[in-house]
Amino acid sequence: MRCCKVQDRVATALSLLSATADTRDFLRGKYLHGYYIRLGLSSNLNVLTVLIDLYARMGRIYLAHRVFDGVAQKNVIFVELFDCFIEEEKLELDAVLGTALVNAYAKCDFLDKVTDIFERMKGKDIKAGTTMISGHGIHGQPTNAAKLFNRMESEGFRPNEVTFLAVLSACSHGGLVIDGMEIFKSMVCKYGFSPRVEHYGSLIAY
Repeated sequence: MRCCKVQDRVATALSLLSATADTRDFLRGKYLHGYYIRLGLSSNLNVLTVLIDLYARMGRIYLAHRVFDGVAQKNVIFVELFDCFIEEEKLELDAVLGTALVNAYAKCDFLDKVTDIFERMKGKDIKAGTTMISGHGIHGQPTNAAKLFNRMESEGFRPNEVTFLAVLSACSHGGLVIDGMEIFKSMVCKYGFSPRVEHYGSLIAY
């Protein structure tokens, strides 16, 4: 087809990538990925989904995750496809993969999924916790955001400035004045952070 200068289309790309995934031919898969980037087909949602499948089947989870992260607008179908693949392949939800999924599901308003993924996540870190706190705040669950902040603290995680901004913002939007003031106080007195304009902005909103 290439010798005859037949133009590659999405259907052809899907067939070739799927066949390559079935044969576990990693080098051919990498070549095709690069080839379709040059042709401008790598932004197609179906092509991206097959690429994730291809890399994950070959055990290159970091590459599958990189493709997933590169999607500008993760819609519900794409996230569902990626999550189903994780279930089928029994992939471990580490902090990196789990945080990406928490962020994606939160943006798609699937908070029940977000909570499930967060609880199943292995090796949670403060970035994962911050993403979860932010998700609660965005969707009007300030009490859950504050509870998670306290839980993460009690489990030995050290919050950073972004964590404080996420929980203070959640408390601000939810009217949790006392909780917000106590958290702000701990940020300064307990952890020694110098509040930025954004932190003060959350307090002013009270």
